[in-house]
Amino acid sequence: MWPLLLLLLPAHLAALGGLDTLRRRMDATPQPSAPPEQALLSSKARAQEPCLQIDDVPPPTTRCSPRRQPLVILSGEGKTATESVSSALAMLGLKVSHFKSYIQCCDINFFNRSVGNATLFGIDTGVPKPGANPYCTTLPRYANKTCQGIVWSDLHPLSTSLYERVNQLPTTEYDTFDWCIYDDVDVVADVPIPFVAPYIYNAYGPGTKVINTVRKVSKWPQRRAEWDAEFNVHDSAPFGWMFSESIEAASRRESPTSATGMYNRSRTAAVYGYIAEISLIRCTVHPDDFLEINLVDDEWDPPHVWHRLATFLNRTTEGLDITRFPHEVPPRCHSQNVRATYPPYDMITTTAPDTPPQGIMYFPESLNFFTALQGCGSSGSTFLDELSSNWTRILLKAAGVVSLQLSPGCAHEKNSTITCLAQAFSIAGKLLDSLGLFEKSLRNGLSSTSLVKAVEAAGELPTATLVLIVTLLTQQVASALA
Repeated sequence: MWPLLLLLLPAHLAALGGLDTLRRRMDATPQPSAPPEQALLSSKARAQEPCLQIDDVPPPTTRCSPRRQPLVILSGEGKTATESVSSALAMLGLKVSHFKSYIQCCDINFFNRSVGNATLFGIDTGVPKPGANPYCTTLPRYANKTCQGIVWSDLHPLSTSLYERVNQLPTTEYDTFDWCIYDDVDVVADVPIPFVAPYIYNAYGPGTKVINTVRKVSKWPQRRAEWDAEFNVHDSAPFGWMFSESIEAASRRESPTSATGMYNRSRTAAVYGYIAEISLIRCTVHPDDFLEINLVDDEWDPPHVWHRLATFLNRTTEGLDITRFPHEVPPRCHSQNVRATYPPYDMITTTAPDTPPQGIMYFPESLNFFTALQGCGSSGSTFLDELSSNWTRILLKAAGVVSLQLSPGCAHEKNSTITCLAQAFSIAGKLLDSLGLFEKSLRNGLSSTSLVKAVEAAGELPTATLVLIVTLLTQQVASALA
């Protein structure tokens, strides 16, 4: 019998398509199903891998040429501390294009210091009078040096050009557009970068560094909408530009694709959009090229943040005060780290010019208490650290007197309760709430009349109250300096 079966076996195999086919059929035979718990775990694992299809995205039509140092893309949305991180990156020696501003290291020099300093009610401010003609000396690109002071050049021609080129670009041209337009800067940040960061990263390729600043997803849409409403600006919602002719069109106030428009229609939809935008950049960028930080909600300390940034970018923090981290509150004020800023439409050059530039504003150390009042002192210092500053002691003394006069809950000058100080600082903060108006008062020679008129024009406080505050602060500051 066995010999007969052996003779018939080749014929049966042939009928089944051969041995290989038989093996495939055996492999395809349903196997015993996995336990329900194991199947559930496998399903969850697949659900937690949303980036599996990212490699199937069409490649860019143009690949950028190798750079001397990698481009850094600050991909976070506005209101996630992009200005503060941009200032920090500039302090690390990088040339930063943020919105329409160009940020870099700055060393203030003067053509004529013989004019002396301006005074504030007879008190030397440390700010040279008009005619000193300050200018900003910057570090050359690739100097690989850090700096404690930086300059914000507002409406810089290069940054403005980069912004407008992408903001107005028709979405129908995104697939064929040459995204290699950022070769003249080290860092790109703020609108419209969050929307097109995946395009830029894919064009420049692996090795390009992406820093994604974020905040709690349930909070960001509201903060973005509030900001836009407060300052009458308009931004596209996450992915809103996909359904418009351009980012500029998606940002129009009446458009449902604007950040405010989407938030007003459905707050949950706005949160979903923000989650999707964050997820896309996480999927697009190689893990070695990606750093995500939340400076708004998470517990952190400045030395740790500086270490993360420097390590990620292979930079040094030598020469920096890493106990503090920049804190910008746009457009109200810049942090103590900002040594100078150029007013809108008045940017001439960032190096020593042949003729003295006009309009440069600078913030020497003696004015740090003003920036602290506006909420822009570098973060990370403790209350006792602040008390080590002479100017802060003077300010606290003045605040105590102001609170005595204007705050019913403060019984006497020695009362330094948190409530008392909070009321006093709230009043003082309103006094210097508008950076633009404060700059005008600086240019006008820091007279009491110009300062009162500047703040009164902002509609913050009545004239009588302002006069009382200015008088009390002046008396206390003069007494402390005597």
